[in-house]
Amino acid sequence: MGEGIAARLRDRGVATTVLARPDGAPMSGELAKHPSVIIAEWATPECLALVGQLSPTSRIVDVGNVIGHGFSDSADLAHFSAILDALASA
Repeated sequence: MGEGIAARLRDRGVATTVLARPDGAPMSGELAKHPSVIIAEWATPECLALVGQLSPTSRIVDVGNVIGHGFSDSADLAHFSAILDALASA
């Protein structure tokens, strides 16, 4: 999910990094690039604190909190335009 969102944002010229796991050194290297958007697939409190220290201007999309099983109602889906709107207003 995170890579798909990142690809769509990159297509629009948004500097985006995907943090698949909260691994110290690789994560620090990615954050040093100061991306506009960080997509966290596993956002622990420690991960969020590190993002705040190393790339405080980046916006975080925590896809780990929105992944579920199945779709009970298509109205519950987050459309890509909603993600863009949320990033613009944050």
